[in-house]
Amino acid sequence: MTRQVKVVSVAILIPLIYGLIIWIETGFFALPFPLLDLIFAVTVVAFVRSLTKRYPYASLFSFALSLTHLLTQPFIWSFFIPDEELPNFTENGTRDLFKFISACFYIGWGAVSIFRCENKFRIAYFLVFLASFSTAVVFDSNELLLFSSLIPYLLSFWYKDIQPFHLLWLLFAVFEWMKWLMNYWIVE
Repeated sequence: MTRQVKVVSVAILIPLIYGLIIWIETGFFALPFPLLDLIFAVTVVAFVRSLTKRYPYASLFSFALSLTHLLTQPFIWSFFIPDEELPNFTENGTRDLFKFISACFYIGWGAVSIFRCENKFRIAYFLVFLASFSTAVVFDSNELLLFSSLIPYLLSFWYKDIQPFHLLWLLFAVFEWMKWLMNYWIVE
């Protein structure tokens, strides 16, 4: 088991153990979905720290995505902005700007991951990735976001182009699935 596999395994176990503790104490299973972006950012920092020299572009885009994705969360801003000003901050365009920048880095990271494999269908795969992600953003569909995050992960296995950053795609997909699951249970 490599160091990167251990880091991703611990990152997946943290919210599951947290949810198990909540379930044992209260009888209700809840995942800490506001903290998933923070856990993802810490995991990306661990990857970038050890793999920047071998994978500079994947490191750059994954770090930029995790940072901007983290800045879209009101939970993170609640540490820096007073409680009475937080609703004004979430209503103005700053959060939307960070979401747009995060989406651009997501597409860039997907392009770096997909175009890395040498095959004749890589443009088609990127277009499917781009279309599913764009549709997920436009229609606010978490299912399509989950599907788009699995495309680079599955392609790395299909073409035997295993690099350590495919584990971050898996982690991103698992965390998106956890968010979707908790939103589905809480909202429905």
